[in-house]
Amino acid sequence: MREEILRKEFIKFYYEKMLKEKGVSLYLSIVVMSLLLAIVLGMSAILTAQFKLIRDSEKSVAALYASDAGIEKSLIDIIHNGAIPQASYTGSLDNGASYVVQVKCCQPSVGQCKATVARCAGLAQDASCSANFYCVKSVGKYKETIRGVSVNI
Repeated sequence: MREEILRKEFIKFYYEKMLKEKGVSLYLSIVVMSLLLAIVLGMSAILTAQFKLIRDSEKSVAALYASDAGIEKSLIDIIHNGAIPQASYTGSLDNGASYVVQVKCCQPSVGQCKATVARCAGLAQDASCSANFYCVKSVGKYKETIRGVSVNI
C-alpha cells in the first residue's frame, strides 16, 4: 500500500511539473531555429558580397588589359615602326572591352624633353609631361568598369 501511495505521489508530482513546464521545448526549438536562421542569413550576406567582389575584379582586370592593349598599340608605332604616333588611338578587344589612347608630346626645350618640333607634329604639347618624348595615356573600358594606364617614353 505504501508503494501504491508513493507511486501516486510520484505520478502526481511529475504531472504537475509537466503542466508547469508546458511549451518549454517548443520555446527552445523556436529560439534555436531563430539562431540558426540568423547565422545562415549572415553567412549568405557575406558570401553575396564576396561573389560581387570577385565579379567586379574580373571586370577590372578585363578593363586593365584593354588599357594595356592601347598602350601596346601606341608603342608599336613609336618604338618598332619608328613613326610619329597618332594623337589618339581607339580599338576594341574580342571580349567587348575597348580602349582610347591619347598621346601628347613633351614641350621641346622644357625640362628633360628631347623631342624636336618635327617629332611632335600633329600632337598636343604638354608642359606637365615629364617624359623624354611622349606621354601616353590609355583608358580601357569593360562593361561599366574603367581602368587607365600612363606611360612616359
